[in-house]
Amino acid sequence: MSITKLRNEPILADSMLVGSYTIPPSSDYPYFTTAKRYWLPETDDCAQSDHEGYTLIVLHSTSFHKEIWEPVLQILYTLISERSHLRSGVRNKTITANIKETWAIECPNHGESAYLNLRAWKANARPQCEW
Repeated sequence: MSITKLRNEPILADSMLVGSYTIPPSSDYPYFTTAKRYWLPETDDCAQSDHEGYTLIVLHSTSFHKEIWEPVLQILYTLISERSHLRSGVRNKTITANIKETWAIECPNHGESAYLNLRAWKANARPQCEW
């Protein structure tokens, strides 16, 4: 399986970067899948290293697209980049959010993925029920 990296560009907040990726169809799965990776410049090397931190995977619901998460991620990464802390409810201890990256994955029949899969959908269209 090959993953095509389309672009990296700063978006939404000065501190958050985004890369767009496309996974092409294969013999195992006949549809394109698109995803976006969000991260901070200071964690740019972390995805390939042993840096401790969480990788978040976010998905969308029906009739939405992967970019639905961008306002939430903008707030999250702004808080992290400002070294803001999240309060845990336990004895008012302060913890930091240790997130190195977030991936938003799109369903193959939504958003950009749906556009890329239009030809495949038409070629494989079958009636859902026979009358």
